[in-house]
Amino acid sequence: MWMVKIILVCLIPELNWAAKLWIEPKGEDLVLVEGDKLRLDCKHEYKQHESSEGMFKKDGKIISVVNANGYSISLQKVKLNSGDGISSTITLSKDYVTVSDSGKFTCDIQTKSVSISVIIIKVVPEDAEITNKSSIYVELSCGVQNPPENLPFKQWTWLRGNQLLQNNEKYSIRTQSYDGILRIKNPNPTDLGKYECLLGEEDEIATRKSTYTHLKGKPSIVHPTCDYNALKCSCKATGYPRPIIIWDEDGNEFTTSEIIDESEISITSELRIENKKRSDYGTYTCTAYSDLGEGVKDSYEFGESELMLAQTVSSGVSCMHAIWNKRLLFILLILKTVCIYDVICS
Repeated sequence: MWMVKIILVCLIPELNWAAKLWIEPKGEDLVLVEGDKLRLDCKHEYKQHESSEGMFKKDGKIISVVNANGYSISLQKVKLNSGDGISSTITLSKDYVTVSDSGKFTCDIQTKSVSISVIIIKVVPEDAEITNKSSIYVELSCGVQNPPENLPFKQWTWLRGNQLLQNNEKYSIRTQSYDGILRIKNPNPTDLGKYECLLGEEDEIATRKSTYTHLKGKPSIVHPTCDYNALKCSCKATGYPRPIIIWDEDGNEFTTSEIIDESEISITSELRIENKKRSDYGTYTCTAYSDLGEGVKDSYEFGESELMLAQTVSSGVSCMHAIWNKRLLFILLILKTVCIYDVICS
């Protein structure tokens, strides 16, 4: 009886063993955006003595290892920890997919078969621009070009950076047919930049490729400052695409400016005049440029009064140092005299 129990226990793994075949990612449909990377893993677990010859098909046609459609096929086998089982993976991949790669992909091994429907869509983003005229709102959109009938998703999710955007007093999100529309209310320069649209529900985003729309704005100059004592001026410009700043002196480009701060939508440039001399008299202008055009210019004039002011401040500092040095010498002489008198009198 004891021997029978041992035999039964040993037979249990054999009775429970069943070959498994599946495709990853799991699910009936895989939605990708044109430009995404496609990867399908056909996984097969089987007994070592069994055959594992398999193949991929697209719409019923065999995809050979050497093909004209850009698909790569590889095979990997590993031994399972339990018993004499083997796990094999046939991988089909393509670095850049287009709409023509849509279709039903099937993995056939012996008499078993699994399949997944691959849907490739082309997302068309539409940008918007903040103009000088005050606007109540602007709208960005992402649409599916020639959407297929079997597309399982219609809902769009919007992000800015890592922030998930939701309906509130600033944003309004809606779907119109297969188009996702983001309305930005009371737009201002801080709203400029990139916005990401993803097809899918908030908890089940279908497409992970970044598709961006852009809220653009012409360059403008803000917070210009100038320190005439140091003959140093800074010029900050905002806009999207981020502008560049060019300084000129009476129309001649000045190349010794320095960028001291920049972000996605702003840049700050500093101009400093060293070793001030009469030839530095003139008008210095900072101008912001971008793909959308030239921004507002801001000019600073350095004449004789500004240079004299800087020189006066510098001379004043030197003069005060000299005065204090003389006073200190006089005090030391008094202290020395008092010390000598104390020694003689004692």
